[in-house]
Amino acid sequence: MMNLGKKLGFAALLALGAITSAEATVLDTFEYGGDNFVNIMDDDTAAAFTKDITFVGGLGAVDVHYTQDLIDDDGTPVSSVLAADGNLTFSNAAGVEATLELLYDGPGAPVLPLPLGAVGDAFYFDTLFSDTGFDITITVEDATTATAQWLGTSTAYDSDDFGGAALRGMVNFSEFAGVNFLAITSVSILFETDSAADFKLAEFGITKVPEPTTIALFGLALVGFAFSSKRKAK
Repeated sequence: MMNLGKKLGFAALLALGAITSAEATVLDTFEYGGDNFVNIMDDDTAAAFTKDITFVGGLGAVDVHYTQDLIDDDGTPVSSVLAADGNLTFSNAAGVEATLELLYDGPGAPVLPLPLGAVGDAFYFDTLFSDTGFDITITVEDATTATAQWLGTSTAYDSDDFGGAALRGMVNFSEFAGVNFLAITSVSILFETDSAADFKLAEFGITKVPEPTTIALFGLALVGFAFSSKRKAK
């Protein structure tokens, strides 16, 4: 028979496997191929700048509509967005405030090709760099025209926080009340920035969040490992 430490250790492996096997579906890598890159330099507060692209990603074939709009400037009205080489970069000149919206919908279809609720239960976005942080609003709409929003504020990361790797932000589907994630027609991501803000995203997608009981089991299993090692040391 296995002793308690070994049993908990075995449980740790199962729990760790459950945690690390949480699958992610990448919805957008910001690398659309060919001439389908986004390069917008906005220096006019009178009108929003747009760019529409159809690409095949984690959802299948979808349309993504980029809309960049200046809010305010102090004489240097320049804001730019570049989506190429697998990154989305958004940059404002000093004194400029701007918004960037990415709207995903199915080309000519009543719903997006992939039911989001069938492959995950949370949105995620991987940030490669952010100097002053940004506000983010995610809006989803389903086939019954039910809409819901999630509003959040990112952390103002220091460059040392990244260590060469992306930091992942997550938003659970449970934050959106009354929406059927099996019949989503559109997903909108709105970024709002303060003066002279710069950030870079690596990808956007959906993932499965480990159950709290699984995480608790993993923690208990680690205690078991420690307990077993302590007994062997005696």
